[in-house]
Amino acid sequence: MKKPILAILAIAALIPATAAAQTRRGTRVPTGVWNTGILGGVTFSNLSTSNKTPLKTAVGAQAGVFADYGINRNVGARVEVLVSQRGAKNDATGNTMRLAYLDVPVFVRIGPTTTNATHFHAFTGLTPGFLIKKDTTNGGALTGDINPNDLKSFDLGWLIGAGVEQHAWSLDARYTLGLVNIKDSPSAVTIKNRSFSVNVGYRF
Repeated sequence: MKKPILAILAIAALIPATAAAQTRRGTRVPTGVWNTGILGGVTFSNLSTSNKTPLKTAVGAQAGVFADYGINRNVGARVEVLVSQRGAKNDATGNTMRLAYLDVPVFVRIGPTTTNATHFHAFTGLTPGFLIKKDTTNGGALTGDINPNDLKSFDLGWLIGAGVEQHAWSLDARYTLGLVNIKDSPSAVTIKNRSFSVNVGYRF
């Protein structure tokens, strides 16, 4: 999961210069208004454990809606409501854990907020998540320390990402680092979510 973070940070480092150039070019829509849309994509997730349990990435999907607000020419805020699949695979047993969360990311976007020109942006914020489904392929535990029946119903992650927009369409890549232990039962082992996703969006 380190490589996706480095890639996102590299793109984010280019944002200020790119944003300034694009601001001089495109036709800008007035800020101070809300814009809504839909987005969806693919997730690549895993579980990080304090005892370093060897787990593999699980592939899933996410989809939902968003609302943008242009604060000024180059800064905006966004709220999303997403259903996101997360989890992990255990190659030793061939078992996969599937978790579904109702995520509510709230973050700040840096880059031209509303323009008809192609432009890049970066974003960061927090992602509260509410567990709505949990299971494994064989109906049991993923490992001796990871049981779907022992997971908390709430998660909180730090989100960082970057993307590109043109007219109503957008494409972004994001990484969500779980900040809290999602294991509910008393244990010396802690479990945290890790997730990387790529999404396509459409603004109404």
